[in-house]
Amino acid sequence: MRNLRPLLTGTLMTAILGCSQAPPPPASTPVSRDTLDGKTGIKVQSTPSQEGTIDWFRQFGTSFFEQALGTAVDATGVYVAGLTGGALPGQSNSGGTDVFVRKYDFSGNVIWTRQFGTPTDDLARRISVDAGGVYVTGLTHGTLPGQVSSGDRDAFVRKYDADGNELWTRQFGSLCANNG
Repeated sequence: MRNLRPLLTGTLMTAILGCSQAPPPPASTPVSRDTLDGKTGIKVQSTPSQEGTIDWFRQFGTSFFEQALGTAVDATGVYVAGLTGGALPGQSNSGGTDVFVRKYDFSGNVIWTRQFGTPTDDLARRISVDAGGVYVTGLTHGTLPGQVSSGDRDAFVRKYDADGNELWTRQFGSLCANNG
């Protein structure tokens, strides 16, 4: 399946995410290439233990390019991170592509969304959660607020609490291109 990446596998759920402009399939529709392929926007879906059925399905994005690159799950919900070229609802774009982080509950309701970046391109590559918080890693071509750029492209790590409050950000790298 082009543009799709398996997200989470565990006792709680399995989810699939990708890029799309197509309308979402009905809740009972099996996953197929035709229903999940597309060009922009992000689709997140949860499948219960019965393989091929969709428990919930969410699509979001802007009129610009979006891509989800990382997902994680904990006892409180599902987290998705990536990049957006626009401003997600309730957020603002810093210029170029920005990082986004979104949390869903297990019913597919959006709990919170965060978007940040610099006037240049930024993206989240991975997201992880533990009892201490939500950790997002990625790269920036600019200088994140309160940080110092080391060169061409720096890596970053940002920590949020479970409620989406930013706890800290670290940007680091060398004169060469670095990835987080």
